[in-house]
Order: sequence, then C-alpha cells, then structure tokens
Amino acid sequence: MDISNKDLALSIKSPLGNEKVINFIYAQLNQIYDLLEISFQMTYSIYSVKKVDININKLVESKDRIDELRKDIISYISKASPAMLNKEDWIRILTKLNGIADKSIGITYRLSEVYHRKWNIPKDVGILLSDLAGKVLNSFKTFREIVLQMTHAPDKALEKCLTIDKLEKIIDKQYREMSFKILEMKRSFDKKYVIKEIADMFEEISDTIQDMTDDIRIIILNII
Repeated sequence: MDISNKDLALSIKSPLGNEKVINFIYAQLNQIYDLLEISFQMTYSIYSVKKVDININKLVESKDRIDELRKDIISYISKASPAMLNKEDWIRILTKLNGIADKSIGITYRLSEVYHRKWNIPKDVGILLSDLAGKVLNSFKTFREIVLQMTHAPDKALEKCLTIDKLEKIIDKQYREMSFKILEMKRSFDKKYVIKEIADMFEEISDTIQDMTDDIRIIILNII
C-alpha cells in the first residue's frame, strides 16, 4: 500500500496530523485481527473433531503485506514530521502491532502441528485455551474500536481503554490458573511445553494490547 503525496499534504495541513495515520493503522489492525481470529478458531482443533485446513504459507504472505504497510506508515509519519504530534507514540504502536502479528502466526503454526500430529490434549485444557484466546481477541477488537473512535468520540474511546484494563486483569488471572492446569496434564513434557508456549503467547499479546492502550491514551489526551 503506497502512501501518496496528496495524503502527506493532507496530514501536514491537519492540526494534529493524526487522522490519515489513524486510517492507515486501522487498516493494519483489520489485517492483524484476521490473523488473530484464525489463531482463536484453531484452538478448537486441539480438542474437537472440527476439521482444520490452514495454509501457513498464506498466513506468511499476509504477514508480508502487514510488514509492507507498516513500513509505508513509518515513512509517512517521518515525512509528516514535525507537523504531526505523538509521532513516537504511533511508531511504538506500530512496532507492538508487528509483534502481535508475529506471535499470532507462531500460535497458529503450533496449533496446526498439534492438530496434524493428533496429540490428545485434555478437553478441559482445550476449552480453557479457547476461552483465553477469545478474551484476547475481544481485547484486540476493543483496541481497534478505540482507534476508530478516538478522533470523533474521544471520551468513548477513553472509556474503552478502561474496558481493556479490566480485560487484562481477567486474562492474567485465567492465564495463571491455566498454567497449572497444563502442568498437571498427564502428558509428555513436549506436549505440555507446546501448549504452555501457546498460552504464554496469547498472554503476551494481551500484555502488548495493554501497552498499546497506554500509548493511545496519551494520543487521545492530546486530541481532546
């Protein structure tokens, strides 16, 4: 996705220089949400008979497109400076989004391997993992809504920041409980390790969403 000189000019004319960047980042959020949703859906494969057909190469191609857009946005932000406020905050958010995309593909790859190797994972652990993944997906969705609302409804966006704060506490508690469930599984070490690693990555994504929420709060407070 190329960012035109016209877009750049519009950003420089904007008092905050944020609106165009928000549009581009929202597009990236949609791309990454799709990756995370696949990861969430894949969690059902390890304890149900649901058929799974995931092309990892297609996911890597999606990640390549995300990388290209990220580079375009960073270039755009650099050219818009010094007219743009919160330049460093936006770049931090972009870097963290890239990490989420990487972890999402890593999760999906591991779940795909668990499925194809026909590892017998206890249903209660599988259900807990799906529930954890669903909460992380919901947190990311809420962050996406914050970005969409931050210019025209900043007060509502700030309220949704509080929603993410609450979700993070719930996810953290559930992750701690699940960690012991995994360790108690009567399975080989390698199976415990991979499932624990998947849970760790979901929890790390949740932490990253919380960090991005702190960054976005700073930007919103400069808007209102």
